[in-house]
Amino acid sequence: MVKALIVEDNETSGKLLQAILGAEGFETALAADGQEALKILESQKVDCIVSDVMMPNIDGYRLIYKVRRDSRLKSIPFIMYTAASLSREDEEFAMRLGVNKYIRKPGNAKDIVQAIHELLPSSGNG
Repeated sequence: MVKALIVEDNETSGKLLQAILGAEGFETALAADGQEALKILESQKVDCIVSDVMMPNIDGYRLIYKVRRDSRLKSIPFIMYTAASLSREDEEFAMRLGVNKYIRKPGNAKDIVQAIHELLPSSGNG
């Protein structure tokens, strides 16, 4: 079973994403910010990360930076799902840091499911 780490400081959005991914057969873990996400990544294996950008403590940009520089984590697909950063420059910056997919809110949550299937072909019907 594919395990997705959702990093989202808005509890309602995080729970909604958990429910959507759960209904699609994914196991999920939920972190309220990048700092909590890094703690989860120390103790649990995840197959992909879906992260917001604007969060307290460690934001999405710093999170992807840290993930890509950790030899144990650097190959984990990273999807940025955000409403906060809508400029083309922000998206390009995220991609340079190592984000695999950049999805804008409010988007169809199915876009996230599709992105996971694209990034992890073994996750299902893709």
